Amino acid sequence: MKKITLLTLLVLFSTFVFSQREKEFQIRGSYGLAGYATLSELSYSVAGFEVSDSDTSGAATQHFNLDLRYDFTNRITAGIDMKFGAYIYDPEEDNAGKSNSFVVVGVSGEFNLLSREKSRLFLGLGLHRSALELREKTTSFGVVSESVATYRGGGIRLNLGYSKFFGDGPIGFNVGLGYDTHNFDLEEFTINNSVFDLTNHDGTLEARGMDFSFGLVFRIRP
Repeated sequence: MKKITLLTLLVLFSTFVFSQREKEFQIRGSYGLAGYATLSELSYSVAGFEVSDSDTSGAATQHFNLDLRYDFTNRITAGIDMKFGAYIYDPEEDNAGKSNSFVVVGVSGEFNLLSREKSRLFLGLGLHRSALELREKTTSFGVVSESVATYRGGGIRLNLGYSKFFGDGPIGFNVGLGYDTHNFDLEEFTINNSVFDLTNHDGTLEARGMDFSFGLVFRIRP
């Protein structure tokens, strides 16, 4: 029994380490939705007194992902992530004049739990930088005023993904589920294109949540 167990482990180990397929470059495009728990804080000094305000809430986003990947080994894949999207406003609230957009760029590494010719199951870890713009237009006595708050910051993303290729061709589908974090700092605030002095102001926005994406993957082999 011990010999059989040892032989089984050796077969599994050799399959895990030495099984190879052709290396490839992948382009993944997908649409995604996400839900976050958020914490925003704003503090400022007035006549020597420190005033602060915080708010906890939830947020949902929709976004488009563009991911580039290269196989360094049969099990290790890495590349660049790009995400473009916006927060979805609550339709039950008054959001007239409000809009927003965000851009996320990062690097990611993946470990292929399953690495077959036509299918992949992988775990990923990524680091990213994000830029978020919150815009609001208001009208008072016929005068339109527009303010723009710009946040930037870093974060991490853990994800589980699955890719399946159609036949022997270069195209397949890709789905993913991830845990995503963002730590934003307020870096600029403008009113009608005039920059507001943030010397005595400090604003932060933290977001933690889950995202889901689905789309297509295209592979190129040398």
